[in-house]
Amino acid sequence: MKIKIWADYSCPFCYIGKTVLQQAIDELNLNDVEIEYKAFLLDPNAPLVSSESTEKALARKYRVSQDEAKQMVDGVVQRAKTVGLHYRYDLVQATNTSTAHRLLKLAKNKHKKALNEALYHAYFIEGKNLSDVNDLSIIAQDFGITMEAVQELFASKVHASELQSDLLEAQNLRISGVPYFLFEDGTSIRGAQPIRVFKEKLSQK
Repeated sequence: MKIKIWADYSCPFCYIGKTVLQQAIDELNLNDVEIEYKAFLLDPNAPLVSSESTEKALARKYRVSQDEAKQMVDGVVQRAKTVGLHYRYDLVQATNTSTAHRLLKLAKNKHKKALNEALYHAYFIEGKNLSDVNDLSIIAQDFGITMEAVQELFASKVHASELQSDLLEAQNLRISGVPYFLFEDGTSIRGAQPIRVFKEKLSQK
């Protein structure tokens, strides 16, 4: 079974959804699931360096008070805990994720799954800046990608066409929110659904 996943590293529900999908795969003991990671940018104009907290950014984006934004963050943190993720929004840097998506495309297929996980972990757990060449280089080195290769990503448009292709495909599929899971039979699951939803779909023959 092949699954395409559109997601963004700055999306808390994408990390949750990806984690729940993997838990479903593991519980069903499936060995024939092939995942293709597709890029989606929640904020293509996000800065390279964060200048405000997540709560302030949410308050500005959704035009709510900072207290309401804090409640939103707290809710996401609690949801993440239910699947074993411990988000550190006191550390999260809301920065541009374009280069991180291109970095994943640079990785060899055997490393993509682990690197994908590492990028989410770096963003939500460690508070790393996914638009920083040094932070990305440290993450990438565990997956056979040199600092020079990461520096080349920042200095060029390597894999930019593939990134744009993912975004165009999402547009053609009318994907307006992520995570979005597209199965090879053409059906899809939208959002970070409960594990029973994924297990039901994965069990279909």
